[in-house]
Amino acid sequence: MSNSSVTLTQLTLIAALAGISFPGSTLATEASESRANGSPNQPETAIAVAKSNSLVKNSEFLPLSLLHESMWERLRAEFEFSHIDNKRVDKQVKFLRSGLRSLRSNLIDAGPYLFHIVEQLERADVPLDIALLPLIESAFNPMALSSQSAVGIWQFIPSTANHYGLSTGKHYDQRKDVMASTTAAIRYLKDLHSMFDGDWLLALAAYNTGPGNVRSAMRKALKRGRDPVYWNLKLSRETSNYVPRLIAATKMISQPQKYGLTLPALANRKQIESVAIGRRISLTQIADLTDVSIEKITALNIGLHQGLTPPDGPHTLTLPVEATQPLLRELKKLKRQPLVSNQTHLAMVSREVSDAFVIDSDLHDTVADSDGNSYRPFKTYEYKTHVVQPGDSLWKISRQLNVDVETLRAWNNLHEGQKSIQAGDKLRVATLDVENINPDDVKLMNYRVQATDTLITIADKFELHIGEIKKWNKSLWQKDYVQAGQTLRIPTKIP
Repeated sequence: MSNSSVTLTQLTLIAALAGISFPGSTLATEASESRANGSPNQPETAIAVAKSNSLVKNSEFLPLSLLHESMWERLRAEFEFSHIDNKRVDKQVKFLRSGLRSLRSNLIDAGPYLFHIVEQLERADVPLDIALLPLIESAFNPMALSSQSAVGIWQFIPSTANHYGLSTGKHYDQRKDVMASTTAAIRYLKDLHSMFDGDWLLALAAYNTGPGNVRSAMRKALKRGRDPVYWNLKLSRETSNYVPRLIAATKMISQPQKYGLTLPALANRKQIESVAIGRRISLTQIADLTDVSIEKITALNIGLHQGLTPPDGPHTLTLPVEATQPLLRELKKLKRQPLVSNQTHLAMVSREVSDAFVIDSDLHDTVADSDGNSYRPFKTYEYKTHVVQPGDSLWKISRQLNVDVETLRAWNNLHEGQKSIQAGDKLRVATLDVENINPDDVKLMNYRVQATDTLITIADKFELHIGEIKKWNKSLWQKDYVQAGQTLRIPTKIP
């Protein structure tokens, strides 16, 4: 078969999947007939027709993204590690089997991301086994945070993230962005693969524990007269389990029935994609323009800490594929209108508060309600000192205080990548104090959330801490986002 025939076959198959008919194309005609018989939007039907056609029976001419109907089939066909047998792998299979329900739940969570990850690995000529690495690293949770400040599904620490071009700023943490972090992780893994002379098991161990620790273990193996391969290295318990656990996962997905694993249905089809907006926009606006829930939009763009794209960009969002075209159509209607405005509308009603909180002496500019009554933002927190104890870490202290690490950093102007805290250091922490309070001094203002608002922008507007706003609004105790039209209670003081 000539190269031109192969190209035509692939183009014809893609046309069949898209519903485009090339003149004289039997393949496209058959696929169109299948859709006409009740399968208008099922790529799997077109794939079946394509695979049955004599021109494409030789699967070497089909891209993997079109050859398999199920993502699990695609992975099984390309796994390179699943044949590896070792007692440590057997032990990790047993470990994973002890939590089959959790494992299946994690694989469900992987659903939106796997196609993108697999496509990127394939393009980079990296084993598709590594698509399961986030299962081991983070259970496919973009919000995962380790005690070493590693973040995201690929668990980047700040220094490595910065080295591979991932932003870790206050507006946008790309480690939580599945699209951006996957690109960076593949670059890092390929660098490690080259560093360890093409040995993927050593590269994976280095991804977990650092290349320096792996090199040291290799030298010690040579001194003992052993080959410096992964299985002969004396590494930490975590790293000794890390690679075998990944191999165990590939074995279980290769033969789910053997191991009692029920895989969730997952089509070999793109579910999410990146969309360049070109200007600043909030997630609430995206939800309004696409009719996709704010919860889903937020989950896909969890790296945007303020609920909108950073002031200086990038203005790129991750969206469900079905939302992309509707969004672009709506944005086209808006043309050059600003999508994020600084104007706000306040509806304020004062009321006495029985709870007593500290009145901060640092008063700010006044705001007025519709009746002309003036109020000042009212801080309910004061700062106290926490002395770092031996064995303390920011992560440990944040758990004791029931705040996140980023909040603790913000209170103390600590930037990621700085040296760790030491025993005896003094940290500033926000606390409540209810002594010597006159309840009559405290009033609540009702604020109606606008389309461009986020918790961060509202807190900035009133010069309050997010925790203060959440304290007064029970609806925010279990979540970190607001919705347009929602009414919030804001603590204020009559000047």
